[in-house]
Amino acid sequence: SMSYTGNLAEGLLRAGTVAAAAGRTYWIADARPYAMHEVIDTVERLLEEFPFTSVQSALDFEALHAAAA
Repeated sequence: SMSYTGNLAEGLLRAGTVAAAAGRTYWIADARPYAMHEVIDTVERLLEEFPFTSVQSALDFEALHAAAA
């Protein structure tokens, strides 16, 4: 399963701050499953468009993505 990182973060925050969530187990994922070829094709396309030369490049890309949302 895959999940948008923003949704994952929100789920973790809610699980950690809502009393009714204590001691429960949750599965956080997007509404639909992704075929492995979709994941690989997407990663390949993004790496071709935005080649990472360092960890800082990856962080810059994440910030750019968040700003565009």
